[in-house]
Amino acid sequence: MSRQTAQQSLPEIENLVHAVAGIQHVEEAYLQKKLDYQVLAYTLPPIEKRLNEAKAKTEIWIHTQGDLEKWSLAWFMAKMMCDLKRQTIAAEKGLQKAKNMEKEAQSEVDAVNIKLNDIEQDNEKNAIDHRSLIKYREELDSLFEPIFAGQKYPTEENLSLRLNELQEEKSAIDQDVEATSRVLELLKTVDFSLMEGIVDARESSKQGGGGKIFFPDGAFNALKEARQLLPQLPSIVPPETYTKSADDTGAYYTPMQRYLWDVKDKVAELVPWCQQRTLENIRKLHALELQIGGKTDERNLERRRLLREVILSA
Repeated sequence: MSRQTAQQSLPEIENLVHAVAGIQHVEEAYLQKKLDYQVLAYTLPPIEKRLNEAKAKTEIWIHTQGDLEKWSLAWFMAKMMCDLKRQTIAAEKGLQKAKNMEKEAQSEVDAVNIKLNDIEQDNEKNAIDHRSLIKYREELDSLFEPIFAGQKYPTEENLSLRLNELQEEKSAIDQDVEATSRVLELLKTVDFSLMEGIVDARESSKQGGGGKIFFPDGAFNALKEARQLLPQLPSIVPPETYTKSADDTGAYYTPMQRYLWDVKDKVAELVPWCQQRTLENIRKLHALELQIGGKTDERNLERRRLLREVILSA
């Protein structure tokens, strides 16, 4: 770039440098609120899991109650054993307990969503200013690049080298966050597929297929993809024994249903592992984004100094 063109760019560069200085203080506040939002958002999955399980248990109890109120194998067996009244009362209690669990979980989900919305609204002004800050930095970069293309100034080169290192480090962490986020979505698919399998296994057992062992294809494929994306994902040890015990609503399950519940519980243990990995990464990103912003501004100030004191003074 010619000296004349560099001279013509200087006023705009000065204006942009002052504009950056006027709002760069919002970056830390904006990124902190963004971090707070992400951390809080990661409290939702376990609550949503409890909500989905409560809904499934409600559905199971509704089916059980329906079988006891009409001509069915369950009704016939209960009648023959003079146990219809006890089972009917147990179904009513189990259904009510499942509904209460569902209501409680839904209330917790709603409370977290309200807090997330509050953080988002509180950070709106910072978000607008931060977008302006990024825009000013990009405009400065577009003005400086042709001026410094092919030029070698040790102070500017050192700052650019460090900035590239920080950006590469951020890019690697971004990729890991993206992969882990996808794995969390896949684990939701696994959980949902296993829940469907548990409900379907009930119908299968009523039709005489209670002794068959099966694993839902949707859950298998999602787990396979999750391991391909994140090889570090801890392994799942399948259950080896069947324990006949009631769940927290008083419901008993067939061996097949119990097997799927146990696998489902083990899959659920992977969620906190993924969440912890992501939280560690987003805290690293928070620090890196602040460093990148600060180093960008430092380089721009050095470039302005070189432009005024070296390039235009030659």
